[in-house]
Amino acid sequence: MVKSIAASLLASAAVASKCPSSVTPLCQNLDLSRYTGVWYEQVNSKAFVIDANLKCVTAEYSANDDGTVKVDNKGASGSRTGEITDAVGTATVKDLSTCELGVKFSALQPVNAPYTIWDTDYETYSIVLSCIPVLNALGQSDIWILSRTPKLPQEQLDGLLKKLEDAGFDYSDMRLQEQESDCNYGVPTASGFSVAGPLKSTSAANLVTFDGAEGTTFTFKELNDPVMGGQSTGTWSVGEGFGIFDGEVVDVPSLQAPGFIKAQASGSFPDVSSFIDGSLVLSVRSTNPEYTGYRVSVVSGATSPSFSCSAGGSLPFSRGCFKDKFSVPAGDDFVDVKIPFNSFSDKWSSATGEQTTTCADDSDVCLTADKLAKIQMIELWGEGAGGKVHLEVNSISAENADGERFVVV
Repeated sequence: MVKSIAASLLASAAVASKCPSSVTPLCQNLDLSRYTGVWYEQVNSKAFVIDANLKCVTAEYSANDDGTVKVDNKGASGSRTGEITDAVGTATVKDLSTCELGVKFSALQPVNAPYTIWDTDYETYSIVLSCIPVLNALGQSDIWILSRTPKLPQEQLDGLLKKLEDAGFDYSDMRLQEQESDCNYGVPTASGFSVAGPLKSTSAANLVTFDGAEGTTFTFKELNDPVMGGQSTGTWSVGEGFGIFDGEVVDVPSLQAPGFIKAQASGSFPDVSSFIDGSLVLSVRSTNPEYTGYRVSVVSGATSPSFSCSAGGSLPFSRGCFKDKFSVPAGDDFVDVKIPFNSFSDKWSSATGEQTTTCADDSDVCLTADKLAKIQMIELWGEGAGGKVHLEVNSISAENADGERFVVV
């Protein structure tokens, strides 16, 4: 039997994690909006003693409002079903062109530790380095291979290890991480306890309700167009078990074009990545279904959600606000309006809300399963058309191609 590269390296007599004297990342022009989300550790360095006793280690990256990145590392202590150990830090961008950041996990840490994303395809793998010259000379650099899924195929893992070897890295002290079906990943349930199992939705449950229930009640806030004297106005209120978005979109006087109003809810939404082949379903009704400016946005992977939903992907760091329009049928009853996830785009005009690049034209602007795994914010809009807005929202759900549904709001 032919040994895998991983097995061969583990059997090597040399013990080191060492970067070459000159490290040139294969990663260029890091797109933080694509990099955020959950990664599963596949391989680390024995020199990295912090997680030496941890199994099932994950790293989750999300955007902070100040432009930094939240880093949340978790692992099961002692065994795959052990108690969760959690370390939360902050990453600061040093140079996006070379994918370099600095990470600090404590106020007592004097300087940011180097954190270089040496290579990634965003969708399946990432190779991360922390090469401090003094420690590197001793063979104690930190090298991680991460994956979007609990286990990379052995052939792909071997290919990444070969890529490191060919680039001059010594990874002979590598430690293979345990990622198995019985792993405790610390997934919170509605009752606040953690459960074992992959980081994904396993049952249909409310994410947001309008009944005041603990754990599912999110606060929506209404915002009006602030641009150049915009005069559109709106309100958000809660009726008996549903939200009410009401107002009027009028022209911005200086632009002679419609402004906007919107209602938004932020928070930690459950993973609905398994519904990527389906639709976002709005259960809504309206007293003015003739209004043509209804839109909805799903925010994920945004460095700053508010900035992304203002610029629509037209400016640096403004990706991650995925938007599409919808119409509401006439009638007194709540009806389901289904918007396919593959019709959303995070490139759209900040003036009209209309998509400038569609998902059908360029897959780079599409919602992905990874994005649906970590929704940061949901917004409802009246935009790009003047008129009265009145939208009553009973729920927002994710539905797969087979009709199975997960209630988002």
